[in-house]
Amino acid sequence: MIEIHSNQVTPELHRMFEQDMPTVVRALAVLGGGNAGKIFTDNPFRPSWGLVQENDDGTLYLGGQVNRQVLGEAIAALRKSGVVCLAFREGNSNLELSPPDPDDTVDCIEFDLLPRQQDAPGWLRAARERNQDLGYIYLERKRDFSSRDGAY
Repeated sequence: MIEIHSNQVTPELHRMFEQDMPTVVRALAVLGGGNAGKIFTDNPFRPSWGLVQENDDGTLYLGGQVNRQVLGEAIAALRKSGVVCLAFREGNSNLELSPPDPDDTVDCIEFDLLPRQQDAPGWLRAARERNQDLGYIYLERKRDFSSRDGAY
């Protein structure tokens, strides 16, 4: 695992961070040098994977062909200096790469990326049909821990 500076980010590495991953704008800001954080890769010139950790809340973003061993080693090393958060959407296959038994999980709603009514999960469609406040619905779902919209 090699740490690089934002001025060493290649277009190939930049493209590894999918535009639809949760809060990806923060990862892209670190890659571009606009936000503080850390950037790691296997090869600065011909990367097959990349990791970006932004300093705000420690969110670690995965790009490219990250495997369980690389992710586990990165999390172990980064936890020595602070919190490491992993952001996933429901059904994301990268969730299977994360180490078991996290210290905490969090549900979240990305209010700027709410799905269209026909694509929304059932609980969100029902809340919209009843004109309920989404913040209230989120808190109710959090209390029963019955679902995970995003895991960190």
